[in-house]
Amino acid sequence: MLSAMRRAALLLFALLAGCNSVRATAIPTGPLRAAPRAGPVAVYAANVPVSATELGRVEVRAEGVDANIELLLPEFVDKVASLGGDTAVIDAVDARFDMVQSATTESYLYPCAFRSCVGTRMVPTTSEVLVLVMRGRAMRRGAP
Repeated sequence: MLSAMRRAALLLFALLAGCNSVRATAIPTGPLRAAPRAGPVAVYAANVPVSATELGRVEVRAEGVDANIELLLPEFVDKVASLGGDTAVIDAVDARFDMVQSATTESYLYPCAFRSCVGTRMVPTTSEVLVLVMRGRAMRRGAP
């Protein structure tokens, strides 16, 4: 059995760690490989710079409350920089709703002897969850 101090520490860690549904993928394409970039990354959503060379493809996605541009864009830029890119080109932002099944615990009262007892049970629930996906390219302007 865990001591009270240890349980409190585990609970604090779980609360501070939090859960985040943001997932990011960066795949290098082509022969050019560059070292990860530490400097600024320019973001383009409509026009591609003429002198840019493609380094790879980037995709970031999030679900539920994390599905917003404010969370996805920094992750997208970080993945572009990890491929060595100084330019991020956003090709598409897609949103959809997925049906997700989960189990919910509920309490209920039932008669037992001359009083009421409390029981718990798992009930399957289905909910609609927003999924936001940002796709694009990591590019490098000029010489690598």
